[in-house]
Amino acid sequence: MPLANLVPNDRIAIVGKTGSGKTVQGITLASIFAQNLPAPWEVWWLDTKGDPDDIRLLRKWGFCDGNNPNDIAQPGRLRNALYFKIEDIEMEGFTYTVDIIAQAKIAEAYNRKHVIICVDEYTQVVPSDRNEGHALRNVFTRGRGRQTGVIGLTQEPVYVPRKLISQAAHICLFTLTYEHDIKYVRRFCPGYIPPVEQGDPHGFYWKWIDGSTTVRWAYYKNQKEWYDNLDIAAPRTMAKGQKAPK
Repeated sequence: MPLANLVPNDRIAIVGKTGSGKTVQGITLASIFAQNLPAPWEVWWLDTKGDPDDIRLLRKWGFCDGNNPNDIAQPGRLRNALYFKIEDIEMEGFTYTVDIIAQAKIAEAYNRKHVIICVDEYTQVVPSDRNEGHALRNVFTRGRGRQTGVIGLTQEPVYVPRKLISQAAHICLFTLTYEHDIKYVRRFCPGYIPPVEQGDPHGFYWKWIDGSTTVRWAYYKNQKEWYDNLDIAAPRTMAKGQKAPK
């Protein structure tokens, strides 16, 4: 089944346990967006895990350290693809936690416009499982009109606000192992069976939720199978007659 067009100002949820391929999928997708979108579009990856392997992969794809102007100027970098390390900061006796800093960065992207925000683990940037935070809420409710998209990753869907998955335009489900997580995602994908149990350690389900009611969940054994069907489309609010980026 061909994959529906992906749009930069849409909301994309990628769900799966550690090691299932979730982060690789998110980074690759973010990189493809960065390579295909014209100025003034940018892609911002919010790294809340501090995993050096993730940073190496981001840099392999051409991402720059968003906090280092000298890095952005280096040849071979994608100057519109930036990663930001998000960690607790102590300042004047107050601790600015990861969720506070991440929400501020999301608000900055929302105000700038023409940004795809990539949140590497939703549970780290939301105040609670019932509160997605003011900045992220703005992106979900008004982001399309402001040309702001989001790619959100999580390995614990049960512990993130329901809106961040149920109101996503696209949902990608990798392998989950905890029964309560599996039960949770079956609300969206009733036929979900962990791909690893089907012999596909990096397999996943994908659905365009905002597409036609006849569009069903597609299953891909690996990412290559998915990328062979991938098409990057123009933002949904692009003027009539204006062509999508190639």
